[in-house]
Amino acid sequence: MWTPDPSIIITADDRARASIPASMTPLQARKALRAAGLHANVKSFVATLSEEEREAWEYATVIERDNAVIEKGRVALEMTHAQIDDLFRLGAAL
Repeated sequence: MWTPDPSIIITADDRARASIPASMTPLQARKALRAAGLHANVKSFVATLSEEEREAWEYATVIERDNAVIEKGRVALEMTHAQIDDLFRLGAAL
């Protein structure tokens, strides 16, 4: 289970002020995952995907919030929707 780094926790007030980005770049995603301490976990998850899903992740030019692989990863990593939203907010800020 993911335990957030206290230095990057987004409060309820922050969440209310910030809209959820619909997408982010792969670089923003990787930076957000590293900042949250999730990069290694996501790499392990990606290794379990089908070849088609893995290629879609590895060669994406944009990471969409509503992508099925994001939802599949959320479930596999036991994350909440709010935690995924926070990762997209963090990624957009990087």
